[in-house]
Amino acid sequence: MTEPPPEQTASPPHRWLSLIGICGTAGIVWLAFSDLGVVIPEIADDFDSNFSMLQWANNAFSLVTGALVIAAGKFGDLFGRRLMLQTGTVLLAVFSVVAALAPGVEWLILGRGLMGIGAALSSRRRSPSSRPSSRDGRRPR
Repeated sequence: MTEPPPEQTASPPHRWLSLIGICGTAGIVWLAFSDLGVVIPEIADDFDSNFSMLQWANNAFSLVTGALVIAAGKFGDLFGRRLMLQTGTVLLAVFSVVAALAPGVEWLILGRGLMGIGAALSSRRRSPSSRPSSRDGRRPR
């Protein structure tokens, strides 16, 4: 038996970089869902606010992400999931800085809500209207 050439057996290095990027973004989104709940008491003291007002900052992120994940999947189908992952990751990073530098609770809620847009775009979902096709170009039944 002959062995295949080495270039056919090894995966290209950019595939590993893609995997690292996707896993890193997924980890950041997961942390964004859980991080604020840990520090709410300290933020309440810093902003002189109550617990229920700060819960809106956590809920804003969850609500916006959940509401936009299907639309983001459709954008991924239309414009490419790679572009949506990159755009979502950049938006998530930028709006994380907005939330981190928030001077008050209102800005924190706004920043967390905008972070939800980036989280939804960076999720690699397909829209329900897109179905995978078979290898010969026909849609499976």
